[in-house]
Amino acid sequence: VAVEYKETTFSMNLFWIPGRNLVPEDKICFDEIQKVIDTATNDFLIRPDWDSNMACVDLMKTSTSYVFNESIMYLRRKLTSNNPKTSLLTLRLLETLMNNCGDRFYSAVNDKNFIYDLGKTARKYCSKPGIDCKETAEVALDVVQAWGEAFLTKRQRYPNITDLYFELRKDGLPFKKVQFDSTRVPIFNDSFVALSGPNVNHSRPSNTSSSASSNRKFSINETKPSQSNEQHRSSSSPSSHREASEPVDSLPELSISEIMSALSFFVSVLRDLILAVADGDRFNKSEISEEMIENIRPMSLKMSDLIMDALNTQPEKTEALLKLNEDCLCVVDVHDKLLAKSMSLREAKRLLQQTVSSEPPSIAPPEKAVAASNLLDLDS
Repeated sequence: VAVEYKETTFSMNLFWIPGRNLVPEDKICFDEIQKVIDTATNDFLIRPDWDSNMACVDLMKTSTSYVFNESIMYLRRKLTSNNPKTSLLTLRLLETLMNNCGDRFYSAVNDKNFIYDLGKTARKYCSKPGIDCKETAEVALDVVQAWGEAFLTKRQRYPNITDLYFELRKDGLPFKKVQFDSTRVPIFNDSFVALSGPNVNHSRPSNTSSSASSNRKFSINETKPSQSNEQHRSSSSPSSHREASEPVDSLPELSISEIMSALSFFVSVLRDLILAVADGDRFNKSEISEEMIENIRPMSLKMSDLIMDALNTQPEKTEALLKLNEDCLCVVDVHDKLLAKSMSLREAKRLLQQTVSSEPPSIAPPEKAVAASNLLDLDS
């Protein structure tokens, strides 16, 4: 049974006062978190205070939902500060929280208001002169890229994180890092989110080494159970982590709808990988692209049989299957020709854009109150 996830919204109006609406017990906890956040983002710091960052992790992981939501809004205020040092230290704190706080924090970052603030911060400091602003802009873009690439295989569950990454690349912001850098620290160690494709059991992974995890494959049927380990907590920048699975080869176990949903997901991820390549760069083979191809190929070979079956049993799905089959063949063909260097990236993107049914939504201002909230920025 597919799991339905609801978007969490963290709204902050113009006159928001941190912790004002919390009950006394929660207010005490929030005050402690607020104090730690203030320490971690103090602009007098020469470098990130990792002890404070990890203390914030411990407090937020054990906080109630009310305290957690209030803390997220306070982090947003720090992130959108007009002081570049405060924004920079907040980004480092957010990296640590993302690496260690799990699903609840992923959902908070995926919130449209949070994502808007993150994109606004990156754009703001990219357009400002000065060494501090340049450093903050580079870190902001590095965070957006690391998260955008890490959550690409989980785009169905966390779409806003990857959409922001694609939008900023499309806008031509100067990303410095190599795409899909395998040296980045994995983001999905402490709290695991399984592949966001359809009909996947969401479970926690075993604490395997990075070398072992790189050899594991995706699966739409199962993921290996696991336990989390505090020793795997990391305070450095996040990256994508490959979950366990085997290539799809047991299609008879799935219904037509399940196969369509799974294949559509794999095709969209591979397409997004290619479209995300910056103009002038070359598309190179990566672990994610290989995993997508390994799942797509056996499923695409079954498409003719599925179409015939649909004609007899579910004729209303025939047109969608035909369209999906065309998209699948196009994306695989483009992928193979790019690796063989027999097609230009420009031509590849032109063909792939034709398979996109609709453009991804832009990260637009979610509410006027959010933009106006900077008027309350005490760090300005």
